[in-house]
Amino acid sequence: MSEYKGEERRTHLPLTDEMMDAIAERAAKRVLDNVYREVGKSLLHKFMWALGVLGVAIAMWVSGKAPS
Repeated sequence: MSEYKGEERRTHLPLTDEMMDAIAERAAKRVLDNVYREVGKSLLHKFMWALGVLGVAIAMWVSGKAPS
């Protein structure tokens, strides 16, 4: 492919400090939201696992097959 020989069409807008701060704050918020989401999933998974173990233990106790 040949190199473009026409007028430069790309424009580079300089980022101001305010723009960079806004970008950084948005990125930090997204990261924090993702961390909270993953922690919530982990806690929910552990809670559901414990609830399942408790359900099996209650079922065994009711049926009379629980270990002494």
